[in-house]
Parts: sequence; structure tokens; C-alpha cells
Amino acid sequence: MEVKTEASVQEEISYKPLAKEHLPGVADLLNRIFNSRFDAKVLEWKYFDNPAGKPISTVILAGAQVVGVLGSIPAKWVYKGTCVNAIKQVDLAIDQQYRRLDIYLQLVALNAIDLARYKAFFTYGIANKESIEVNKSFLLNVAVNKVPRHSRILNPLPYLKRMKIPSLLLPVLNTFGKLFLSMHYPSTARIPKGYTMETVTAFDKRFDSLWDRMKAEYDLALVRDADFLNWRYCRAPQMTYDIKIIQTRATGNIIGAIVLGLQEKPQRIGNIYDLLVPRDTPEKFTRALLCEAIQHFLRKKADKIRCWMYEHAHAYSTIKASGFFPRTDERCLNVSIDETRDDVPDISFFAKRENWYISLSDSDTAFEFEED
Repeated sequence: MEVKTEASVQEEISYKPLAKEHLPGVADLLNRIFNSRFDAKVLEWKYFDNPAGKPISTVILAGAQVVGVLGSIPAKWVYKGTCVNAIKQVDLAIDQQYRRLDIYLQLVALNAIDLARYKAFFTYGIANKESIEVNKSFLLNVAVNKVPRHSRILNPLPYLKRMKIPSLLLPVLNTFGKLFLSMHYPSTARIPKGYTMETVTAFDKRFDSLWDRMKAEYDLALVRDADFLNWRYCRAPQMTYDIKIIQTRATGNIIGAIVLGLQEKPQRIGNIYDLLVPRDTPEKFTRALLCEAIQHFLRKKADKIRCWMYEHAHAYSTIKASGFFPRTDERCLNVSIDETRDDVPDISFFAKRENWYISLSDSDTAFEFEED
């Protein structure tokens, strides 16, 4: 639906549903504002290749130039074992000279119409501290809880340098630090007899069976079936992922899987995007997958590893024992609901951390380029 107001006609400002022809302009806008490295291929993948459906997004045009975007995409979630439709808010950007109240309000009004038409069970976004107020003021979201981020240091040297330690002491302290980490946090584990660790390049129907075992373990979880996983990791541009599985030697049934990705700039950081292990799986398999991740990133010469995980996740004790520690700069989970619907729980349900399963695969893009 295209909209022009009396005030905006004079400035040749219009609001249109996001189309593929707008993507180069949206990429340029995001790169200017956020100093990011998006291109139109990434946005086409995110908005138009999504197996959950078409984008629910609006662009602001000044003539033919994209000067603003409010981008949302559909997402399939499991609520207490039942699949429901949700909306994920992924992009909000407006050029500095167009940041006027009337433009914000028009954009939000159009977005509200689109979201109501979709009849989402809930709408959500994951924000950093800079965007929390925008989510609250203009998108009418409630900051329900924080998403814990965890790190595991592999190379102490970059962090020792930040402490302004004399250069002559750095090699000694770096060697000592690596020795301490290797002694206190074991990074190797034997694969149990009868099982093998394999690398795969796509998610086949075995991952649907794996997800069927996991989907009832949390009250709220993004659907991680083969369709979603292939879109998220195998078709995403600008990023290469490594997918490791443990399977039975005899039948090839998947016991657990881990998805890894390396960020090379501005710092070499290994990301654990998903750790897919059902709760009833013996802990030794989770430990083996995490040790494989640590060894993988050591080979890649990463400085650290990070992941997102709530304390109630069944793998939490294993990541702690593997040397991961909580970060102080948590991400904020924002939610809005249609309070007129009888089938949607009130906001207090969404505020309980123990109801959620969240990992880095829930982040807005296929990669997170950020300083640490």
C-alpha cells in the first residue's frame, strides 16, 4: 500500500511495501547509518528467500531514493508444542535529515496495519543498548528480558594488550594464560564408541527428526527444522558456516549438531550459532561437540568464542565447564502482543526467561560484525 500525505507530497516522500528493486537502496542506507557491510544479496536472502513467508516491511522514498526502512519478516515459532506465526523486526533506519516525528508516526502506523493483517501470535526483536529506546517508543515493544552472551577466550594476547602490560612481559603472560586455560578447561573429548563426528554441508530430513525431539523442551522456541536451517546457514550470502554432527555409526541417526562461523574483522571471533542437542541426550555428547568447536576455532586462530544461552538451557552447565563466562553487555529481547486475542498469553509470560530458547541463530543477520 503506497501512502502520500499532504506534508510529504511537497517533499516527494512516499511509503511503499519493500520490493526487490528497493534492496540496493536499503543496503546503501544501512551501510551509511550503521557502518556495516550489507549488500543487496544479503537483504534478498533475508527478506525474500525466507521459508516462513514474504516480508512485512515498508520503505520511505524521497523521489526514487530510499531514505528509510522498517523491516520485519515472518518467523515460525513453537509455543508449548504448537507452531505459531510470529513477526521478527530486523531493520529500522531513517536518514538523519528525515528523522521527523510525522515520518516516524506514519511509518509505524503502516507497520501496525501490516502486522495486524498477518495476525501474528507475537512480534519480537533483539536489540542492543543503542536501539532499546527506539523499540520502546516507536515500535511499542516491551523489553521483556535480557539475552545472556557468553565468551570463551582462546588467545589471551589481545586482552593483555588492552591492559597496557609492558611489551616484554606479554609473551610470558600469554603463554601462561594459554596453559592455564588448557589445564582448567579441557578442550578435547573422545567420541563414544559406536558414534562418529562428521562435517555436513546441508541439513537433511534427519534434522527434522532431531528438531521433533527438541521442540517440546521449551515453551517458546524458533522452529529449527531442515527448511529453516538450510535457509539460515546454507543459503546465506557473505558467510560460511561449518556444521558438525555426531551420528550413530550403524544407522546414521543424528545425536546432536553444532553450527559454527568465524568473524574475521575487526577481530577473529568464533561464533556458536546453534547447539542442537535434545535434553535427554547424555552430557558426554554435548561436551564432545563443544570440544570440537574449541578445536575448530583454535585451528582457525580465533581469539575467542562466543554464544548466546540462557541459564536454564540444559547445555549451560557444559559450556561453563568448558570455560565460557557471561558477558555484561547482554542483548535485550523486545516483544509486543495483541492484547485482544484470547489465545495469546499476557506479557508476563514472555518476560520469564525460563520460557525461551534463544541462540545466535535468532540474531537479526547471518553475521555479527562487532567490536569486543
